[in-house]
Amino acid sequence: RIAYAEFLDSSGEFEAAEKEYKKTFEKSDGYIYGHFSYGNFLFSSGRLKEAEREYREALRIFSEKPGTIAYLNDFRFSRECRENLSYVLIEEAAKSSDRIHAAEILMEAAELNPSSMVYEKSADIMMSYENYAEAEALYRLAAEANDGNSSRAAAGAGVASTRSGNLKKAAYYFNVALEKDPGNRQAKIYLEKIAAMLYRQQDGEKQKN
Repeated sequence: RIAYAEFLDSSGEFEAAEKEYKKTFEKSDGYIYGHFSYGNFLFSSGRLKEAEREYREALRIFSEKPGTIAYLNDFRFSRECRENLSYVLIEEAAKSSDRIHAAEILMEAAELNPSSMVYEKSADIMMSYENYAEAEALYRLAAEANDGNSSRAAAGAGVASTRSGNLKKAAYYFNVALEKDPGNRQAKIYLEKIAAMLYRQQDGEKQKN
């Protein structure tokens, strides 16, 4: 039934696909791939809370399985399930008006899927909340993960440090970004601005003395 439900989904017959998914669970609720696939269906439909429920159910079933062949077969789906659940949580955090709740959601997303993409998207959300210290830490983790655009992530940490007023740390991050990618235009522009700002600061201190 899952294969048929996926076929209906890909054909644009969404109501019929959902009915097929539900029929599957009437026969057996302990089917990891079924919950994973239904979660994907709900996620693509923008039904985040329902998708989160299905992914969590798939992971719960997986955690209770013994180390059998079936367990090994389901391992790949559990890994993809954690990844997709992290993406759901990031979208939920982006829509949340509660900064503390959003930060808690993003922490769970990072635990589920410690990758540069998750760290960077989480950092972007923290920047929108003007939580620059948390954003800087997340961008730094994204750069250190080294499985994505580490230069862009390092530049993001530089922007966060600039916004928080720590110009020397910002200059360090932008230099790292340029080491990783000499063509990073954002890092070049910010580094030039920071150099001018630091020069003015130093010049002002000399005049006071």
